[in-house]
Amino acid sequence: MSVKTQISFLKSLLYIEQIMKEGTISRAADKNGLKASNLSKMLKELEKQMGKQLFVRTPQGMVPTKEAKEAALEINRLSKMIDDLARKYCKGADMCGELRLFVSKGLEISASEKVFQKALKTDDMQAADVIVSTEKPLFAESMICVENKIGHQIKQSIFVCAKNNKRAIDFATKIISILHRQ
Repeated sequence: MSVKTQISFLKSLLYIEQIMKEGTISRAADKNGLKASNLSKMLKELEKQMGKQLFVRTPQGMVPTKEAKEAALEINRLSKMIDDLARKYCKGADMCGELRLFVSKGLEISASEKVFQKALKTDDMQAADVIVSTEKPLFAESMICVENKIGHQIKQSIFVCAKNNKRAIDFATKIISILHRQ
């Protein structure tokens, strides 16, 4: 199997894990910067290749089949191995490719902006390369932070903080410009 084929298969497997976590194709696609239709097509192709149905599609979302649950155990182990390798060999977002973005609850940032498709959303503020929050993070001294006053009459403070590397700073700058357009 070629590297290109292996990577394609690996991506498909990791998306299975995301669909299971998120419960719907649209949420899994949104979390990964994909169109739901593309993720749905990928899932159908994978099910065809495997000769197995992985999810039952319901109005409430995707229900994993026995086959998907069994595969998820191995996919989860594989995912953890990849994360371990990345932690061991990657020194920040510049080497690893994807930026991790944390957005505090209650803040709405237009997910349709192409810039957000370059980031992986995380719930772990301390693991993020870029943070968008209504409060200044406690560990902000280790980051570059800009306080933005958003709104016409009612001003809201939104802090955009970035780790000190070019990609994270460029990404934070784009977020600031988007915030001021909203």
